[in-house]
Amino acid sequence: MHSERTELSFERTDYSLPDHLVAIAKEFADHFKVRRSYIPDFCRLIQTSKWWNTLNLEAKLAVWAKGFGSVSGRKGIIDLVIKAFRSCSDDKEIAGLRGAMVESLVIASRGGSDILDLPAFGWGARITVKTRVAAKELKYICVAPTHAESSRTESGEVCRNRSTVDFGSWNGKHAQLYECKAQPARIGCKEVKYMQYVKSEMSALDISHELFFVCADSRESIEARLEDLGLGPLFKALGARELAAMMPA
Repeated sequence: MHSERTELSFERTDYSLPDHLVAIAKEFADHFKVRRSYIPDFCRLIQTSKWWNTLNLEAKLAVWAKGFGSVSGRKGIIDLVIKAFRSCSDDKEIAGLRGAMVESLVIASRGGSDILDLPAFGWGARITVKTRVAAKELKYICVAPTHAESSRTESGEVCRNRSTVDFGSWNGKHAQLYECKAQPARIGCKEVKYMQYVKSEMSALDISHELFFVCADSRESIEARLEDLGLGPLFKALGARELAAMMPA
């Protein structure tokens, strides 16, 4: 079998998230590495904050904190959320934070931020497949990139090259790779093409693997989006309920 002489490695190469948001994402991951009953409510925050921006941020935070804090025992996460959003300097950073919050839940489910220092895990990382004879970086090259939001494909999607996975793990025999988005509608061309490419490469090398699309929404909504994009059941959906169930007891 090819897999007996094949290894995967990860190298963080996605530096689109500013350092202060990287640090906050790790704080979220460490907060949720202990199972919390309010993960579904946290996921709803990720969804509803789509409408938040630097102009309405303080008002939105106040309303959210009052409602979320109506249940006791939530001060720690409320303080962290407020700190996180207030640290964003513009609307682009707010959007980046929301995606990082989803990623932080996946990281939490695997043990928290400490795992990111281990070679078996990757976050915003390029995947390299090493066999006995060669090493290959898994990069999807788009044949017709549309880099600007104003330049879309016929399907309405922006597409471009992709060379990193949001989160990945490799135990020496089996790979698990995760694409994370705040909401299913944000799963687009480059994410789909990259994951299809990675699946093709791993299948060709007989590498055992699972590919997940993760959103702060219901699994059914994610599955509907994947179906619309022509992805079959071999691409798995993880929603808010599944994320909550994955957390360490």
